[in-house]
Amino acid sequence: MEQYQYQHPWIIVRNVHGEWDVSHMFRRIEWSGDVDSVCRKLSLEMIVSATDPSLPYVYLPPAGGVKMGVGEQMLFFGQVVSKDKSTDSSTMSVTCYDRGFYLKRSKASRKYTGQTPEEITRQLCGTYGVGVGTLAQTGVPIRRKFSASAIYQIIIIGLINEVWS
Repeated sequence: MEQYQYQHPWIIVRNVHGEWDVSHMFRRIEWSGDVDSVCRKLSLEMIVSATDPSLPYVYLPPAGGVKMGVGEQMLFFGQVVSKDKSTDSSTMSVTCYDRGFYLKRSKASRKYTGQTPEEITRQLCGTYGVGVGTLAQTGVPIRRKFSASAIYQIIIIGLINEVWS
């Protein structure tokens, strides 16, 4: 994240009532994940106070939307997974993950009878609302059953083993 170290990131939160720019309400922002991770994580330390009128109250529910970026570029889009606020602190810890989180945590049972890995990947990601970019065209038909397997395992581990075996 070196290229962004001197620019202030922006944070926008979304709930059923709308969207709010809350960039000024954070003491710490940590964005993590890499090419080997299933999902990206955004950890926030949000300044909150029930008694300070200069800090607006923003409802940030579990599964509420969070966007983070720098300048014109959006770097993260995900949902709130957990929040923690101690009674003796003026900050609240918020943990967010992008939609890859659903691929990691959701399980499925499927039987494939000739679909290619790229077709299977697009179908599974579409089911869970995960965008798919360009995929290598293997053309290798998969014939395999997956029982109560994590979606990520079906896509990465199961299919790669089939293609490369």
